Amino acid sequence: MKGFGKLFIAVSIFSVLIISGGCAKHAIKGKAGSNVQQANEVAAPVVKKPAATTTAKGIITPEISIRELKNKIKNASLNIFKDVHFDFDKAIIKNGDLSLLNNMAQWLIKHPRVKVRIEGNCDERGTEEYNIALGWRRANVVKNYFLAAGVSEDQISTVSYGKDRPLDPAHNPIAWAKNRRDHFTLMIKQ
Repeated sequence: MKGFGKLFIAVSIFSVLIISGGCAKHAIKGKAGSNVQQANEVAAPVVKKPAATTTAKGIITPEISIRELKNKIKNASLNIFKDVHFDFDKAIIKNGDLSLLNNMAQWLIKHPRVKVRIEGNCDERGTEEYNIALGWRRANVVKNYFLAAGVSEDQISTVSYGKDRPLDPAHNPIAWAKNRRDHFTLMIKQ
């Protein structure tokens, strides 16, 4: 019976050791205090997901570096954000500019870290006060279009330059038509 008791105790101790220490998901503390995986545990692959930003509309966009964002802004400024022109004494978006404005709005929605400044401009005719007010109306009509398209309000600012920043300094109908415009300046939101 003495041999059976020793065998029973040995089996019991062995069972307790297996139950308490046999879980492969527990880590063993090493000498340096770091966690060391047990030999029978297979490490799961580490998948590094890019950081992401959620826009006001709930769209998740991947984070990009400042350099990449500056390059995207430069490219968009050259290829997407073209001036929008207005008729004399009007602040109404022309039908021909709607697809251009839609492209701008979609680009801004995809790039929530970018802000656009809409700059209202007029031709040289009329008083300074009148042209400042008309420039504001032109900038705000495009701002409202962007808001209706889903662009976040914190991405948009407006300014009126009136007749102070002519694109073409000539004094003729061709120059005046060029100067009646909204211009777009892109920048990284602070």
